[in-house]
Parts: sequence; structure tokens; C-alpha cells
Amino acid sequence: MNLTEGSLSIGTASSGSLVTPSSGNVGIALSATVPNGAAVAYQ
Repeated sequence: MNLTEGSLSIGTASSGSLVTPSSGNVGIALSATVPNGAAVAYQ
């Protein structure tokens, strides 16, 4: 996913990645400490 300045991506953590409702797995890796199913906001 190519975010522009000020963009925000919101979704859930799944197997160490950010998954959004509109785009699915967007290829943004998350820390292993973020549990599956956790809400995530990425800017």
C-alpha cells in the first residue's frame, strides 16, 4: 500500500500484518507483540 502524507490505514492485525476491510492484506508488517485481531491504525 502506498500511503501519501497524512494518510491513515485502519484495520486489524492478522499473522503479523495489517489487514483492512477494503484492501485486505496491505503488506504492512506489524510487531510480533500485536495480537491477532487487535485494532490497528497506521499513519
